[in-house]
Amino acid sequence: MTYHFVRRENKTKKKLLLWLGVVLLLITFFWPSIRPFVYSHTEPIHHRIFSLLHESHMIPDFVYTFFVSRAQLLEQQKNLENKIIDLENQLTYVTLQEVTMISASTSQAKTIVMSSLVKDMTNLYGTMIFNKGFEDGVMVDAMVYLRERGVVCQIKEVYKNSSSCAVFSSYGNTVEGVTSTSSIPLTLLGRGGHYLANVLRDIPVGVGERVLLRDDQTFVVGVVTEVIRNNQDTFMRVLVRPSHNPATDSRFFVEIK
Repeated sequence: MTYHFVRRENKTKKKLLLWLGVVLLLITFFWPSIRPFVYSHTEPIHHRIFSLLHESHMIPDFVYTFFVSRAQLLEQQKNLENKIIDLENQLTYVTLQEVTMISASTSQAKTIVMSSLVKDMTNLYGTMIFNKGFEDGVMVDAMVYLRERGVVCQIKEVYKNSSSCAVFSSYGNTVEGVTSTSSIPLTLLGRGGHYLANVLRDIPVGVGERVLLRDDQTFVVGVVTEVIRNNQDTFMRVLVRPSHNPATDSRFFVEIK
């Protein structure tokens, strides 16, 4: 009896350790995506706990000062980073207005900052879910973009406090673009993080040229990073990569009305 009991107990411990290992692996794998969401909820709690402990004289003053000052510094740093990115987006918007001859009376709409909660890992980032919804003013078909107005995806479904977005560069997706300087139309095929386009060999498309979203040329799809030519082919292949990687960036912007 004792032998069987110990054996069952060992099996239970092994199963528990296995489940803990799986949970830890999942948290580690998705940590870059869920970190902003976790921190936004835990930091106010930490601040409140330290304040209560300090008021009850349960922690020394220098410990309280260190943690509170550090939290305030991190908050100021975050606000400054958001301000810098916002200024970059405004500068890009004005520059694209001048390059594409968009009417100067067209003003940039109000924007809000979002964080990605979930990325669809099974479809090479085919879908992303954000922490803002219709209560925050998010609308269906709104464009989500990164710094320097690098467009990432388009809102497809909006819920109360979240929204889902179809990523433009997902595998097999087609995006209509246009080069910024020569206004050459490109049909971009998503390849899971970048794009490919077939262009007639004699069309002048150069490396480093920006590709804009054809329907709204205040958004940047990416930059031409490589042009592959074959003398035996009438077409050349153009590789376009986004300026910023949505898989690693934590701040996403969307325009609201």
